[in-house]
Amino acid sequence: MKIKWQSCLFTSNIVLAIINVCVLLCIFLETFFRYECEPPIGNDRTIHVTAKTIQVYPFIAAFVFVLSSDIRFICASSIISKNWVLTTEDCLEAGEEFELENKKIISNHNELEKGIQHQVKKCIRAYEISLDLGLVQVVEPFKARFEKLIPVAKKGYKFIPSKIVTVVSWLMTTSGFLLEPNDLKGTALRLYKYQECVNVMNRLRMNYSDLPHLDKSMVCAGPFNITEHQDVCHFGSGSPLVDDDLLIGLVLWTPTEIKSSLNCGGYPGIYVHLWNSLQWIQKIEKKEKQKIAFFIETPNWSRPILPD
Repeated sequence: MKIKWQSCLFTSNIVLAIINVCVLLCIFLETFFRYECEPPIGNDRTIHVTAKTIQVYPFIAAFVFVLSSDIRFICASSIISKNWVLTTEDCLEAGEEFELENKKIISNHNELEKGIQHQVKKCIRAYEISLDLGLVQVVEPFKARFEKLIPVAKKGYKFIPSKIVTVVSWLMTTSGFLLEPNDLKGTALRLYKYQECVNVMNRLRMNYSDLPHLDKSMVCAGPFNITEHQDVCHFGSGSPLVDDDLLIGLVLWTPTEIKSSLNCGGYPGIYVHLWNSLQWIQKIEKKEKQKIAFFIETPNWSRPILPD
């Protein structure tokens, strides 16, 4: 009986040792995939999406280059008044290689190739301020059924960490700029505390030296936990981040060297926040002698009637 008891005890010790090894292995693998694999950051991430119709988000538009029958997607934008869209300065910089006559804003449809094409009249970049913003004016006004403006968050907007917001974009499935007929997509994200996002970026910077240094003009939003993979994917720069019916940010940055991986996720995207953009846009309004944007502090608003 004594020998049998000792045998059982020996067997139990072996089992416990195996369990401990398995636990340590799991911790190692989780840490490896969480921090060492290629993280889906910025707008290079794969979007884990639900369909978002243009009827629900009629303010979204695409900044594209059109040559003959080819449409080349540059980035996303948002309609903020009858002749203007708001996007990022990076988007306008990316479009500088194209002639003005070939630049278009496409809107009013879930599928870009079926949308209305508006000729671009001018592009204005915010060179003189720290905000990464750009304005695009079109020749003919936005007046179709699903071409509606969205108000812009102004100073006084209450930023609430962990609040659920939405990013909307077109899912790009091609490896280059050539656009396939893709439906509008979107996903729910949570807002990150500024320091929380800084800590994540600093941790990743040990392996990816080209990561941006966050400043107070930026805000982060991302999946609810480390295992999820939802966000804007390739060529999503300028895609709107909305708090209900209020435009609060634009997708800002994509590291071209870091590609999305299905083995890791949960990292926040970087957006330019808009509640410090009022002064710059008002300066452009004064120069252009027209209303360009409507600013409010809180979501749930009454859509203003645009003047003729």
